Amino acid sequence: MKITKCNVDDNPELAEKFAIMSIPSLLVFKSGKLVKSAVGLHDKEALAALVK
Repeated sequence: MKITKCNVDDNPELAEKFAIMSIPSLLVFKSGKLVKSAVGLHDKEALAALVK
């Protein structure tokens, strides 16, 4: 698993590409394709479930 962070203010084209309207937003990719997303704050258990 690789986790990265992106500042949407510095990368507005990326925010537009993935329709990010709120932060924080978490996007999960598998084999280069978006498979899940979550918006807002989540507890540790919810985040763990998102990446399983």
